[in-house]
Amino acid sequence: MKNDRIPIIAASISRYEGMDVLIGKDEKLYIGKQENYHTIPAEHTAYYDNSDGSLRFVSMNQKLFHFLSGSDGYVLSQEEMVRCGYLSVHDYTEFAALQSGTLSDLVLKKPLMFDGVPFKPPEKTSIHRKKGAPKKSRGRDRPMER
Repeated sequence: MKNDRIPIIAASISRYEGMDVLIGKDEKLYIGKQENYHTIPAEHTAYYDNSDGSLRFVSMNQKLFHFLSGSDGYVLSQEEMVRCGYLSVHDYTEFAALQSGTLSDLVLKKPLMFDGVPFKPPEKTSIHRKKGAPKKSRGRDRPMER
């Protein structure tokens, strides 16, 4: 990022030691050092001081904001969240990839819980889409595959 002051529109203490989860004005999800996040109450603005280059892009998927925040988690199981349409297998797969990639060097201080059970990366057969949900979205100009 070229700009040292990154405008922030949402922030929360993350489940990772010393880090905040942030949504930039560009609506992308980031994680960065708590000491680099600043608010200016009189102006009702917030920014991340990225002069040390520590801000990490995480995702375009804002659903993951709650996965990364230090909240207590969800009252429903992972399967129930998918069945009800609140989350998708894609959300879980993306989070699992972040845990083993972008976030792997961070110290997790609070696991993500679903109905009292820690997050488990999805397996092909363990979590199913809502009954009747299409496998892939198709464009208006693409015919349905048979």
